[in-house]
Amino acid sequence: MKKNQLARGAIYLAGIVILAVGVTTNTFTGLGVSAIVSVPYSISVIWGIPLGVVTFCYYCACVALQALIGWRFSKPLILALQIPMALLTSSLIGWLSAALPFAPQTAAGRFALLALAILLTGVGGAMIVDMALVPNPADALADVIGKALDRGFGFGKNVLDALAVALTCTIGLVTLGRVVGVQIGTVCCAILIGRVIAVFNHFLRAHLRRLAGLSDAARPREEIESTEME
Repeated sequence: MKKNQLARGAIYLAGIVILAVGVTTNTFTGLGVSAIVSVPYSISVIWGIPLGVVTFCYYCACVALQALIGWRFSKPLILALQIPMALLTSSLIGWLSAALPFAPQTAAGRFALLALAILLTGVGGAMIVDMALVPNPADALADVIGKALDRGFGFGKNVLDALAVALTCTIGLVTLGRVVGVQIGTVCCAILIGRVIAVFNHFLRAHLRRLAGLSDAARPREEIESTEME
């Protein structure tokens, strides 16, 4: 049991780090930021507020939306614990942004870095949610959206990313008359990160949960299949 708990905590913490590295790496591609951070990034650029601060506020808004639309699926304690989780993740993103400043000089290098960022963001998000501890607020909201629509986490991620991109474009056009932070890379993230999550869960979710001492036995078969394939 203790070994399972250690494995669960290790997978969870690894997911947090992998997610933060993926989100941060995407800002260095020069192809637009990831959908998950496009809203706080645009606000940070337009009004000059530190990205970590805006990201924390954005995550708090995700928690509020969970309570609003996902009250059937969200436990109050988990919602409350997402606030310190938001602080940890946003602080890590802010630190990585300052500690790892680099940018590929070629188009091939930029797209290769984008592919890596998409992979890391999807894998990290899936690992966090699969351990059923305190999820990243944005991924938790995506999971709630997927359940509310009777679909899986991957589908919910696609929906949330699309909404985030639309909101980012609206903010930029209304305030500056142009879009900030959204480019081809953002669109690729909005389309592909959810698919990465779906593929990861289809092949590895059950194995990781067994390693962590968790079971899907109490979940309806239809829900397990939907989560794995969406």
